[in-house]
Amino acid sequence: MNMMDRALRCVKQVFPDFNLMWLGEETRRNLPIELDFTMEVKNCEEASANLKCFSWVKLPKVYHKYSTDRVLVMEYFEGGQVNDKSYFKEHSINFNRVSRLLGKLFSEMIFVHGFVHCDPHPGNILVRWRPKKQTSLLQKVWSFFSKDFGEDLELVLLDHGLYRRLTKEFRYNYAGLWQAIINTDVKDMEKYARAIGGGDLYPILVTIVTGRAWKVVGQDGIKKVKFSKQEDDAIRSGVGGFLPDISQVLSNVPSDMLLVLKTNDHLRGLEYAYGVRGHASGFLDMSRCCLRALRDLKLEMAPSSQRNIIFRIQCHLRLLVDLAKISLYELFLWIREFSVAKSKSEQKSLKETFQDATVCESNNSFSGEVFV
Repeated sequence: MNMMDRALRCVKQVFPDFNLMWLGEETRRNLPIELDFTMEVKNCEEASANLKCFSWVKLPKVYHKYSTDRVLVMEYFEGGQVNDKSYFKEHSINFNRVSRLLGKLFSEMIFVHGFVHCDPHPGNILVRWRPKKQTSLLQKVWSFFSKDFGEDLELVLLDHGLYRRLTKEFRYNYAGLWQAIINTDVKDMEKYARAIGGGDLYPILVTIVTGRAWKVVGQDGIKKVKFSKQEDDAIRSGVGGFLPDISQVLSNVPSDMLLVLKTNDHLRGLEYAYGVRGHASGFLDMSRCCLRALRDLKLEMAPSSQRNIIFRIQCHLRLLVDLAKISLYELFLWIREFSVAKSKSEQKSLKETFQDATVCESNNSFSGEVFV
């Protein structure tokens, strides 16, 4: 760690515009935690309790009898790594579904519970089909009304050594920032990005958080514009000119933000690899978690004099209305995608029919010429 600190100080002297001392501070704070397996046990058990609402999320059981602060014995799970394309192909797994489940999982962690797995690289997430078992009629009815309706995939979350407990203030501002991003509300983007530490460089922070160009985020809206190679090339070509600003933003934001950004980058890398980045369904799931978090945090953070029954009812009703709007918009997207898919199918069928007719005419002409 001392060597790392000295190296970062040398970088700062040679390149004064780049402040990377925060990297050494974060590593010094987190490394001892990751090496203490008793902390990993506590993290795993708390995360299991938080995520029990999702039956498709599996965390390994800890065998306390055989575990110490230097030895950890846990349940063994089979499955394919979340970036293993050959496993997905072999087992007929659609990454669009996996991507949406990952979004739900980490939105629940970040916005609702504020207890976040901060190292979700591909080796720490397994995917598998849920083992089939007989279910009673009552269980089927329950699954219909639960969050697990129609879900037969499972995600296995491993390596619980590094978690971060987010402060209520950070969760409120971060949820507000994402809600503003999803709604293309530039005024609120500035408000919440400044509150997190973006300052006058808040557009840079918003771009880092979303991984999208500011023009798309601030004008067109990430829900409406799919991530494209042109946008990716524009970001890559322009990032060099903003490196000092990016370094400044990262040194100003709280440590909570740094670990959340690390989590975001892991998930974004998977989406990019499978070509599903920026799909609207993921933003809708995130928006639901943001709204729930904002409702709960408003109730918790409001002065006791305001937390009367009328205030609570207003918060609950506002949440129900907003969730209903999201569900209606999701239904609209589903109908539109279904119509597009149906139109493409009809066009393909018409094209094949036309080609068959052309071949038939050609054959008839050819046969006629030979006969003559």
